[in-house]
Amino acid sequence: MDLNWLIGKTCTRIDAISEGVFSFEFGDCGINVACAWRLVENGQVALADRDHGQPYGLGVPINTPVRGMQLLGARRVVAAVADDVIGDIRIEFERSLVFEVFNDSSGYEAWSMTTPDKYVWVAASGGEISGYPSA
Repeated sequence: MDLNWLIGKTCTRIDAISEGVFSFEFGDCGINVACAWRLVENGQVALADRDHGQPYGLGVPINTPVRGMQLLGARRVVAAVADDVIGDIRIEFERSLVFEVFNDSSGYEAWSMTTPDKYVWVAASGGEISGYPSA
């Protein structure tokens, strides 16, 4: 699966759609993630899906979409790959920030992605990636 269409794009919006499901928009396309993910900055975990709503002694629970956008800012994608066998995704942004998506189920769909040409890709159970034209 080719993710070169992401190169040069910025993440324009992050939403918490439902418990454990997040949407990452890149303009007119995006990724809905229903599995484990994290943002790694300079080699350290800066934010992850399980942080959403956790106070961690900060007094205010973490709002993952807001914090994610603060981290991503206007950083552009410089590289992006998908593992066609297990369904993981790695998107590298400028200034040492990486978005990693981990397919963590042998039975559930991990994520779905709509590309600019309105093609839909899905990481099916076990990690197999398949696609179809959007209606």
